[in-house]
Amino acid sequence: MICNIYFALVLNTPNITQQKSGEIVALSQKTVRYILSKRNKPKVVAKKLCRVPLLSEEQISTLPNFLLQGTLHYGLEGEYWTQERAKYVIEQEFKVCFSTKQVGCILKKICWTLQKPQKKTLNKTQKK
Repeated sequence: MICNIYFALVLNTPNITQQKSGEIVALSQKTVRYILSKRNKPKVVAKKLCRVPLLSEEQISTLPNFLLQGTLHYGLEGEYWTQERAKYVIEQEFKVCFSTKQVGCILKKICWTLQKPQKKTLNKTQKK
C-alpha cells in the first residue's frame, strides 16, 4: 500500500521524466509510459439501450386468441406450436418481425408454454 502511494506521488510530481520516475520506483520507462497512458484515458461506460417494444401490451394480450384458433387456421400442418410457428402468426397478424428467441420471450410473457413434438420410433420388426 505504501509503495502504491509512493508510486502515485512520483507519477504526479511535475517536471519529472518517465525515465526518472521509472528509476525511482524500479520500473522501466516503457512500463511507466503504459501506466500513465492507462491512467489518463477516460473510461468508456457502455450504456444499455432500451428498446421500445414493437408490440403494445394490448396486442400481446390478444395474441393467445390468435394462437387458440389453431395451426390449421394459418395453413400449418399438425396441431402443435413452435416458436417458428408463433413467429409466423405474429408476422401475419401484427406485421412485425421478431427473432425466434424474442418470440419465445413473448410467449413466456403470456404464459404460453411450448411443447416439443415427441418423435415416435417406428418398430419395423414384425413378430412371427
